[in-house]
Amino acid sequence: MPALHLFNRRTYLGGDDLQPSSLLTIFVRSLQLFGLILPLFIHIIVTSPNDKDCNGLNHPFPLLLFVYTVCSLSFCLLSAYMEWKVIKCASIGTPTQPGPRLPAIQTLLEWKLGCLTFINLLIVSFGGVCIGYGQ
Repeated sequence: MPALHLFNRRTYLGGDDLQPSSLLTIFVRSLQLFGLILPLFIHIIVTSPNDKDCNGLNHPFPLLLFVYTVCSLSFCLLSAYMEWKVIKCASIGTPTQPGPRLPAIQTLLEWKLGCLTFINLLIVSFGGVCIGYGQ
């Protein structure tokens, strides 16, 4: 299997080697979606209307938690979609004829590794801000 070239570097991965890891990532994102984000939405809906500060002023934590949850939800869905696209692109062609697969999968992986990692860093940083306001 010919190696992928990502960011002008040769990797040890071939295009068809990415399917198992993409399926595992989709499984982990679905666990994150239903195990973490859904309970956060339920917590926000149940406790938000009654959450008052000692002085009677609204605390910004429920709003920050809601924004963090929406950002995490959108990131999970975008990441699962990108992994699904990786699976579809990695299925094109054969091991001896990777021509139709390589340009598409290389571009998709560069976007996934570059942009999604930066977006995930922003979301994690915003989560840290939310934790700071929650205390």
